[in-house]
Amino acid sequence: MKGLTAIAFLLFVIGAATAENKEDVKTGLYEGDGHKFHIRLAINSTKKEVLATVLDGKAKKKAPIEAKTIELKITGVKDLVKLDAKDAKDGKTAEFTAPLDKLQGKTAFKDIEIWAKVNVGPPTKFELEE
Repeated sequence: MKGLTAIAFLLFVIGAATAENKEDVKTGLYEGDGHKFHIRLAINSTKKEVLATVLDGKAKKKAPIEAKTIELKITGVKDLVKLDAKDAKDGKTAEFTAPLDKLQGKTAFKDIEIWAKVNVGPPTKFELEE
């Protein structure tokens, strides 16, 4: 009986630790450049950050680009929100981040457009896939 009590206690501790590590993350997938690129936008309320990840045309693999920032145009927010390059290697990265408070409480994906320079030329507009 003591063995069962110890196992039950261990399972309770593991379950509690797992529950503590859960993060509150919402994600939206955006398409741009004729489906040649996608951007997954993750709003993490636990870490209080926004993370944009540039993906390939199938939205499966990271697609590093040569950009120092990407910008979010948010309905109801006057200025563009800049996300800075994260962990760039050889001048390229697939991840861009900013503090969550820069969104000014506007976290509805339908109200957010993403602008990123993925090719030579002007920045590309990315819109939410529905």
